[in-house]
Amino acid sequence: MVNKIIIILFIVLHSLFSVAQQSPASAIDQNHGLVKWLTFKEAFELNKKNPKPFIIDVYTEWCGWCKHMIKTTYSNQGIASYINNFFYPVQFDAETKDTIEYMGKKYWNESTRPKSAHQLAIKLMGDRLSYPTTIFLMNNLQTSMLSAGYMDVKQIEPILVYCVENIWRSCTFDDFKLNFSKTFNDSISIQSSYKPISFKEFEQLKPKKKKKTIIVAYTSWCNGCKILNKTTFTDTLIAPYLKENYNVIDFNIETGSDSVFWNGKYYKASGKYGTFNDLVVEISGGQVGLPSILILDEQNKLIDRIPFYIPAQTLNPILHFYAENAYLKTKWPEYQEAYKKRK
Repeated sequence: MVNKIIIILFIVLHSLFSVAQQSPASAIDQNHGLVKWLTFKEAFELNKKNPKPFIIDVYTEWCGWCKHMIKTTYSNQGIASYINNFFYPVQFDAETKDTIEYMGKKYWNESTRPKSAHQLAIKLMGDRLSYPTTIFLMNNLQTSMLSAGYMDVKQIEPILVYCVENIWRSCTFDDFKLNFSKTFNDSISIQSSYKPISFKEFEQLKPKKKKKTIIVAYTSWCNGCKILNKTTFTDTLIAPYLKENYNVIDFNIETGSDSVFWNGKYYKASGKYGTFNDLVVEISGGQVGLPSILILDEQNKLIDRIPFYIPAQTLNPILHFYAENAYLKTKWPEYQEAYKKRK
């Protein structure tokens, strides 16, 4: 049974960042920091068996800021540990004379002059040759981000999470960066009408009218879950609409031995699906992403599943689509166009 269930896990520990400190200088490789850098060949070979995003540090031997980034950002224990666990890190000298194979094609340095750019550096950065440059290649090996210049710990943190948790699929980086900062860096607490309930509270509800239900599935170690809860659901457009049209259940799916009562039956983490509570896996048909937003009709039957982080402006029309019962007679693309005109 377990083999038939596809469970999508994005195991990301923000605590790696928050407790990160510099290691003693004697323990740090001055040319590499604490990151376990690979060659392109090594990274692509490892990726065949276990796909991960790539982080490519494009540097030159004479670049002072490149060396400074190694001594600071890449020598930070939390950042380095995060990169070593969730990325294939590649260090690339943009002026090397070596022939390098990248995506099945070979590249070399056509010039014999000093400080001349390698073909691959030109391919990756175009005419804007700047050092250091950090390239983030997502695990589909097609989508990439480029950041020119030195990045400190706070600048690189949201990009790393954006890549690892596949948030790039559903949100622009600028929007995500803003919400990341609101969640982890801002000290101002957000006042909102968004008040999720527990399963026990849901069972005791005696509403005047039947509502659809949203189950927000999360874990304590999921960064996207924290940002979703802190920014998306507390948005001034989203929160009052949820309160009026939905029951919202907050559900930590790693409830251990705790039982959850749902539709006349108790569920817990039996071990059948690892440490996840059986309920969320069964409701979602085995497709568990983190965070997951499960939308159920008035009879508690699943009508949609959003298995990833989603910003407020993207979620808003989806909530209307189901609350208005438009999904019963209209296809989503048609409704989406009509909603844009309406707004």
